[in-house]
Amino acid sequence: MTELRVDLPAGEMCPVKAYLMRVHGISGSLWKRIKHHGAFALNGSPAIAARTMVKDGDRITYDLPIVSTVVPEALPLSIVYEDDDLLVLDKPAGQLVHPTTKETRGTIANAVRGYYAACGVHLDVHPCHRLDRNTSGLLLIAKHPEVQYQIMRQNALRREYLA
Repeated sequence: MTELRVDLPAGEMCPVKAYLMRVHGISGSLWKRIKHHGAFALNGSPAIAARTMVKDGDRITYDLPIVSTVVPEALPLSIVYEDDDLLVLDKPAGQLVHPTTKETRGTIANAVRGYYAACGVHLDVHPCHRLDRNTSGLLLIAKHPEVQYQIMRQNALRREYLA
């Protein structure tokens, strides 16, 4: 369950959808998932209208069910960095990032889901960029869709290739 406290100047009000998108990096598609598939409340009362107005001090809570079809697998991962929001992996050449219809196992996504399961956390895999199968290198994975959206929106990732 994610809980946010609205922080607006005194007397100012804002539609909840606009507030979440502007201040907390919620994408339009993530808003739709929260609205249609998650539990969403404003000050403890169910709220689903995008135009519901929020004011300073309001409490927004939402829960998003994980709808991943990626099967967790106990595979080796080379973790370079980890915090509450991000995971940086050293991806080996020869391994896919995402499962495909033909190859549903043995991917980085399977390994990350397995790692999360072993840690006792229920998170989905949100890669912030991709690396082709035969490319090795650092792979940035967001632990939350809001973080992935903020990183993608900033368009600040830079890649360098060595041959």
